[in-house]
Amino acid sequence: MIALLLAALAAPSSPSLDGRWVSPCLAMGQGGRHGTIVALTVSGKAVEMTGQTYAHADCDAPTIETRLTGALGDVTAHEHAVTAVLTVNDVTMKPELADVVAIWNQGRAAKHCASRDWRLDERQSVAGGGCVPGHRFPERGAAIPVHATVDGDRLTLPYPLPGGDGAPIVLTRAQ
Repeated sequence: MIALLLAALAAPSSPSLDGRWVSPCLAMGQGGRHGTIVALTVSGKAVEMTGQTYAHADCDAPTIETRLTGALGDVTAHEHAVTAVLTVNDVTMKPELADVVAIWNQGRAAKHCASRDWRLDERQSVAGGGCVPGHRFPERGAAIPVHATVDGDRLTLPYPLPGGDGAPIVLTRAQ
């Protein structure tokens, strides 16, 4: 019995995505003129990922919040890697600056953001649509393969931020 306990304590623990993970301010947009902070919360199978976009690269003035909700399935964890399938519940956007609402409602950006009737601080679904040139958000019900690396309090998602520099998204476990 003692041998089993010692073996269990000595065995490397499998990485877990459970908890809240947050990125630093990441440059994005033309010439890196905007900033985004990505936050991921995983509780059991429930997932919420937000991208808070800011007017400037130093993440000083919030302009748009993008939120993806979903559920994890087929989770496999080994050494430092976690694989799973994320089923998307919804993808929403919420403009947080009157100038953004005005631009989107003028029509030149609204057609890309799946709606023409935006209101300040009001969230709307953009699932299946897109607001970043060359990028479309997943449809509701889409199954997305997830591959993540967990190294202690560091989580690396090998996906680039839309409109970013192409680097993987690195988050740190929030306390």
